[in-house]
Amino acid sequence: MTETYEGEVGIGDGWWLQLPEPFAAGYDEDGDLVLERPTMVIFLETITYDPESTDVPADQLVRDVADDAVATSPASYVAALRGQGWTGHLLSEVVDEERGEQQLLGCLGAPGAVLNLTVRFLEPELADQARAIIAATRFELD
Repeated sequence: MTETYEGEVGIGDGWWLQLPEPFAAGYDEDGDLVLERPTMVIFLETITYDPESTDVPADQLVRDVADDAVATSPASYVAALRGQGWTGHLLSEVVDEERGEQQLLGCLGAPGAVLNLTVRFLEPELADQARAIIAATRFELD
């Protein structure tokens, strides 16, 4: 049986998504949570680290991740972002031009935590909703 999530959803390691409508939950081949509906899929990767183990601040760490993604993939840089408890960078990529499939990638960082959040969508008019999902993400440890 597939679970469905809507509204505020805790995805672990202090990260919370705000989903505007129901998404079915499943797992990819690596065991990572995937949220989907017919025209949109959300891929999540959370990474935690000891902030005392590095001199690199969280905002620089995610900037480096974004720079690496732009350098090694067809993704292009869109903008710097700031949300509740995090700073980050937004990238854009065309996945399948013929089908109109695109994705926005959010590289979000907070002290001790990184979230790589990819929102893939089939219809160009969903780009604003994909960006809103990324921007509404919240980081808060209990």
